[in-house]
Amino acid sequence: MDIKLAIFDLDGTLIGAPTTFAEIKEKLKEKLLEIGIPNKVIGDLTPMYESLFRIAEETGRDVNELKKLLEDLEVKRVDESFLFEGTKEVLEFLKGQGIRLAIMTRNCRRATLKALKMHGIRDYFELILTRDDVPWKEVKPNEMHIKRILEHFNVPPTKAVVIGDHGYDIIPAKKVGALSILITGHESGRMSFSVEERADFEVPTMKELLSLLHRILNAYVVVPAYNEE
Repeated sequence: MDIKLAIFDLDGTLIGAPTTFAEIKEKLKEKLLEIGIPNKVIGDLTPMYESLFRIAEETGRDVNELKKLLEDLEVKRVDESFLFEGTKEVLEFLKGQGIRLAIMTRNCRRATLKALKMHGIRDYFELILTRDDVPWKEVKPNEMHIKRILEHFNVPPTKAVVIGDHGYDIIPAKKVGALSILITGHESGRMSFSVEERADFEVPTMKELLSLLHRILNAYVVVPAYNEE
């Protein structure tokens, strides 16, 4: 199969941390209450990032003030983060195959860059597109997030693979027609809610992902020659 570009999610795919996003959500709620946001306005904060824009609109508060509360929690969480076993082997393999690499994440840019540098994998990625790098309504699962990446590399979706741990990774991949792989066994780092979306392939961990990528890249679609007779 002719794959030119691999697009990775970050949290729950490449890195994990003991602090879950459900715990981050509770801490964010506490921060919002501390600055005077009523509990009934806060709601269940699902999803967290988009909820902050709703809260800002309903209360007249500066959305950047609210976003910073979440960003500070995300950046602090990176300090305890770890790289999932087998991640560097996967990245090395793809690089060795001449496949270009990108990050597509709902995390903030500060936390994303800190995590990538901390774990020594920043230089593998030619493009890092966080939620801060696109209009907030275009963040995945909106397909514009992945479309911006495809446009940057000038790669058609049929030559791209998206690798993530959540339905929010698979939805945009399927909308544009890219290959999708869901990692199912990385519980640490997963979002605080689930969205069911069937991927083209599922693997439990990075170790199995490496084996799958070997098989995918060695698979060729044979198109019968047209016979005018």
